[in-house]
Amino acid sequence: MPSNVRADPLLPTGHITFLFTDIEGSSPRWDADQDDMAGLLAHHDRVVHDAVVGSGGRVFSTGGDGFGVVFGDVTS
Repeated sequence: MPSNVRADPLLPTGHITFLFTDIEGSSPRWDADQDDMAGLLAHHDRVVHDAVVGSGGRVFSTGGDGFGVVFGDVTS
């Protein structure tokens, strides 16, 4: 790692597992009903976040309707 880059101390190190999510087919749903999708996406985000954190993972990135997640030890 370059000397000017600091690692996030809350992210796991060593052998890690990444999970990337995306809601398939969400663009047409957004086009059809933005208000409904906004509410559904907020619910989706809470459910995914709580499941990740409850399983010992850490969300390191979000964008649109996707998550980037890292787990340190997936065997526990």
